[in-house]
Amino acid sequence: MNIQKARNYMVSGALFMAAAVVSATDYTVSKSGNWNDASIWSGGEVPSTTVSDNVIFGADNITLTVDGSGKKSVGTLNFGSYNATIDIASGSTLHLDKANSLGVAAGKKLTFNGDGMLELRGAAWNVVATASTLEFNTDVSIVSGQLHFSAAAVTFNKGFTAASNVIFLGNSYADFHGNINVAQQFNMFGASTKRASVFHADSVVKVGTGSAGGIILRSAQVFGSIEINKNRENNTSLLGYDGGTTVFEAGSSFVQQNSGTSDSFIGNVVESGKLQIKAGVKNFDLERDLRIRGTLQLGASNLITIGGKKQGEASFDICGVDRAESHKHLNTSKTSKIILDADNDFGKFNFYGASVLTFVANGFSSTIGGFDVVDTESYSYTTSSGGTVNVVGSTGSVTLKITESEDFKIFIKGGKKADGTADIANIESYLDDTDVRASNIFVDGQEAFLIYNETKGGWYVNSSAAVPEPATVAAIFGLFAMGFVAYRKRR
Repeated sequence: MNIQKARNYMVSGALFMAAAVVSATDYTVSKSGNWNDASIWSGGEVPSTTVSDNVIFGADNITLTVDGSGKKSVGTLNFGSYNATIDIASGSTLHLDKANSLGVAAGKKLTFNGDGMLELRGAAWNVVATASTLEFNTDVSIVSGQLHFSAAAVTFNKGFTAASNVIFLGNSYADFHGNINVAQQFNMFGASTKRASVFHADSVVKVGTGSAGGIILRSAQVFGSIEINKNRENNTSLLGYDGGTTVFEAGSSFVQQNSGTSDSFIGNVVESGKLQIKAGVKNFDLERDLRIRGTLQLGASNLITIGGKKQGEASFDICGVDRAESHKHLNTSKTSKIILDADNDFGKFNFYGASVLTFVANGFSSTIGGFDVVDTESYSYTTSSGGTVNVVGSTGSVTLKITESEDFKIFIKGGKKADGTADIANIESYLDDTDVRASNIFVDGQEAFLIYNETKGGWYVNSSAAVPEPATVAAIFGLFAMGFVAYRKRR
C-alpha cells in the first residue's frame, strides 16, 4: 500500500469514527404499544438502542412497554408537553445515559411501572427533570455519577439504589417508600417554607453503602428508618437545615455509625433550622457530636445517645459551624435553642466562643450535668471571587436564657462554696442579701435564683427566691429541708 492510499484510509476511518460518536438519531413513538413493535414508531423503525439515540413522545397519554429480556439503552426520553407511562417488563432494563435524560414539561406527569429496572446514569450537576411530576413504581438504579432531581413532585414506591450522590434541589418534593441505598451523599434541600420530603413508615434508608456517606434534611418528615454509615470529613450530616423543619415522627429511627474521628470532622449539625424529635421515636443514636446552631425540639424523653452515652450523660455543642471544605471551624452561635415538649436531661453543654443557648422549658423538668467553654480560633480564608475573609475568634463563655419554666423544675448539678454561692464550673453566682443569684443564667430575662438541694447535690434554677410551703418543700427537697423553711420564716 502506498503512502497516499494509507492516508486516504486513515482520513476515511477518522471521519467514520467521528460520525459514529457525534451522530444521534431521534425516534418518535406515536401510539401505545410494545417497544419492539415497529408500527408504534414514526417511520416504522424500532430504536437501535444506542446511548446516542433520543426517544420522543409524539402524543399525549402514550403507554410504552419495554418488552423482551435484556437492556434497552438510549440517551434521553423527551416527553415534551405530554403525559406518559412507561411499563418495564420483568427481565427488562431501560437505561438512560445522557444529562437531562427525562425531558418532562412543567405540570406534566411521567409514570414508570413494571417489575423491570430503570437505570439512570448521572453526570455532575445533571438535572433529571424540570418542574414536573415523576412516579416510579419500578426498581430504579442510579448507576454512576451525581444525580439531581428538580421535579415538582417525585415518588419512589419501590425505593432506589445509587452508586454515588443523589441531590434533590430546592424546588423538589419527594415521597419515599421501600429500600433506599445511597453510596455517598444524600441531600434533600427542598424549600424551607413547605414540606420537601416524606420518608414513609415502609422506607428503609441506608446512606454510606460505598466509601463514605452523609445526609442533609431541610424540610423532611420521617416515619421510617435512616442509617448513616462511614460519615467522613468530606461528607455532611445536617438535620434541620437552612430555615427548614425536619420532624422525626413516632416509629421512626436515626442511627449514625462507623464515622470519622479526625478533628476536621464536623459531626452532626442542627443548622439554622429545626430538628424535632417527637414522642414514640424508636431511637436517635449518634456516633459523633450533636452541634446546635438552630433549634432542637424534644417530644421524646432522654432518647438521644451520643458516642454510646445516654442523653443525661452526653455532651451537646452550642456553636456555629463553618462548613466550607477549606476552613472547617466551629464558632459562636447566638441562635441555638432547645425546646422541651417532655422531661429531658443533658450531660453537659459545651459553649463555643460567646455562644448563647435559649432553653424553652414549657414547664417540663430537666437536669443539666454542667457547662464547658471552648475558645474559638481566628482564621482567614479566600472566597471564590478572590477576596479574603478574616474571622475573629472569641473566648468561650456561658449564657443560658430560660423561658416558660416553673420553679423547682430545672436542676443543675454542682456543689456549694464556703460563702454559700454555687460551685458550678463556668457559672457566675453571687449573694443577693442571703439569696444566691446567677449572673449568666437568666429566667424570663432576669438573673436566675439558685436554690441548693444538698441531697441531690445541685441547684434548682428559679424565677424567684421564694421557698414553697412545707408540704411542697418536703416533696421537692426531702424532709431535711423543713428546718430550713422554719429558719426562713423566722427571718
